[in-house]
Amino acid sequence: MKKMNKPLFLILDKVFSDATIDTLYGHFRDSKAWKFIGEGNDNSNWRKFTYLLKKKNKIDNILFFKANEILKNNGLQDSTKLIRAYASGNIYGTVHDIHKDDGATNYNEIITIMFYLNKVWDMSYGGETIFLSPDQQEILNSVIPKPGRAVLFDGAIPHGAREVGRQCIELRMVVSFKYEVI
Repeated sequence: MKKMNKPLFLILDKVFSDATIDTLYGHFRDSKAWKFIGEGNDNSNWRKFTYLLKKKNKIDNILFFKANEILKNNGLQDSTKLIRAYASGNIYGTVHDIHKDDGATNYNEIITIMFYLNKVWDMSYGGETIFLSPDQQEILNSVIPKPGRAVLFDGAIPHGAREVGRQCIELRMVVSFKYEVI
């Protein structure tokens, strides 16, 4: 992977057809046994639903294929190694802290692809993913969880999901692929 002057950040819209979005949405919302987890005892406010993807699952494999296509289209397939792939979700009242992915401390260590799985998303629902400056004092980007959208970004960018609004009766669902830069 070539060194860049600024961290990788790319919003990709319409990465799936409407029919594929319907399939993914139904699969993850209705067919998966979501687990409600926390991130250790030191951060008990961090809660979300999570599910690990499996390459042998036909529907999960749609996402593995698309993630590989995104890597290839951006010249990253030979310089990254998959660490993990998982679906996560949050609802009104859950907190998602600002973080960097998988212990990244410098740019070009971890690359993340995040797919938004919801079939519909109204702006009033909130739930956007915010990306902050290195000092975490400014929002550099705010990404609405639009159906069929993906974000390819450097995992060292501080980021987190904003709270979902009370009027949203859906589980805000994303699938994240985390890659180590090799």
